[in-house]
Formats: sequence, C-alpha cells, structure tokens
Amino acid sequence: MADHREFSGHPLKLILHSVRCYPEKVQLDVNQLTGLPNLFIFVGPACSLNASQSLRLIEDAGIITLSPIPVNLAEDHYSWIPLSPSFTLSVSSARKFLASNHPGQAIGWIIENDSTRRDFYTATCQSPSAQGFSCLDPVYVDAGVTNLDPYLSASVLARADIWVFLYSTSSFTKLADLNHLLEKQSVILLDPQGFLLNTSTFPLNDFAFLGLNSNEIPPTFTHSYEKRYNEQNSLTSFRSYQAAEMILQALENTAIVFKDKSILLPRQGFLDELLVLKPTLQGLCFYPISSYHINFQDQECP
Repeated sequence: MADHREFSGHPLKLILHSVRCYPEKVQLDVNQLTGLPNLFIFVGPACSLNASQSLRLIEDAGIITLSPIPVNLAEDHYSWIPLSPSFTLSVSSARKFLASNHPGQAIGWIIENDSTRRDFYTATCQSPSAQGFSCLDPVYVDAGVTNLDPYLSASVLARADIWVFLYSTSSFTKLADLNHLLEKQSVILLDPQGFLLNTSTFPLNDFAFLGLNSNEIPPTFTHSYEKRYNEQNSLTSFRSYQAAEMILQALENTAIVFKDKSILLPRQGFLDELLVLKPTLQGLCFYPISSYHINFQDQECP
C-alpha cells in the first residue's frame, strides 16, 4: 500500500490493529476495530480465537474481510473472501489422495492436538463406506512433545498399513525418534496449512509430504520481500500482498468519482469485483521424499 497512497485524491491508509488472543480481550479489540472511521476492508484475522464471532461483528459493521489465513468460515459469512485454500478444499484433496493411493487400507493417524487438526481428521474420516479407506482412532500428541515412543507401542504400530501425521511441519521436524519407530512403515506428513521446509531438517529419511504447493510464491515476490524487510517471506505475506492488489484494482473498477472529487463506492459491486479477482486456489500437493531429497516427478495437486 506504500506505493499507492491515494485514490482519486483520497488518501489510502493501511492501519495495523492489534487483537489480543485472550478470551476476555478478543471482542473488545474487534469492537474497537469496527469503530475506526472510514474502514472498508479488513485483512485478517491473525488470531483464530473466537474468529467466527469476530468476523460476524466486522461484517455487521459493513466491512468486507479478505483473509490470507485458511479459516473455515466462508459458508457462514456473506462478505468473507478466503485467499488461501479453504478447509473444505483441503479435506477434499486429502480424501481423494488417500482413496486413490491407499484403497482399502487402514490409515493410522498421529495428530498434533489442537481443534483445527481434530476437525480436519473428523472431516476427512467421515462417511467410511464412501471414502475407500478406513481410519483408525487417532493418537493425539500434545504440542511440544519430542519423543513418541510412549505413544506408539509395537502393538499400536501394527494396526495400520500407513501412518499419517496430521502435524505442522515445524513441530514434525522436532520429533526425535521417528526413524527408530517408523523405519519400516509408510509415513505421510499432512500439513493442510503449510508448505515444505528444508528437507534436511526432517526426522525421517523416507516419507511423503501432503500440503500446500511450495512453488506457489513467485521468485520475484520473494526477492522483493526479503530485500525490503530483511526476513523470509511466507504464504501469508504473499496472500496479504495479493489482497492489497485486489483492493486497489477493485477500487479502480467500481468506484464512482463525482465532479467535486467525492467518491461513491457501491458495496455490492465492490464485493463482486473482489470475488472475480480472488486468486485461483489449488488443493494439497503430494511430494515423495527420499534421503532428504524431494521427488518432483509428480507435482500435480490431487
């Protein structure tokens, strides 16, 4: 937004508004946000706590939400536009992949214990007769655990044909004893909100990754971002950049400028334009990894 400081003589400002992720503070901060004058776009949320109620307050205030965070709220909010792969799209990709590549097999699940991943497991494993594979009861692991030996006895490991880690990639890299436990097992790391990190940091020699397309961010954006901010970019930073570009283009295409330089911005037309400009979304991509090298023979997203 720093390169586009005004529109037809009217200033455009990007306001950073902190939302504290504590139950008694979220609504107070969101109410303060909706009270800001001349606010017409909200890019967020950065805090997922109580996100549904927060976004409802923002929508009721007449503010459109562009979200680079994959929150499963699109069906419940009229003016909420997701800019990252949706919960439903990611679940569909995971189910399609497992049904196509592991038909009839028993899938074991090791899940980093938070509500988002519990919901993802439930959605992926519903309707067992129709999905083509069977899901075992999950093994839940609390965040910060680095040793899985107490969770995965030999009898537990023997139940599954393949093990799926529904885990963040960063937490997965901190698990210390996976080669000892799973060297003879087929393993998939499933991170519906992340993309592949440096493979030399992973605790398994041979496994597969199912997650976002790691080549989605254009190299030109990466170079520009790292030069400007002196830090590594992310999918969220790229989606936020796309959100700013969408806002500016939608303004150009829908705002009505009068002779006295005043502006009328039809809310429905502006929302429709944003929906047209929304980035094309992909599902999850499959990357086999062997001896810390990615196999790029099949880069298609299921």
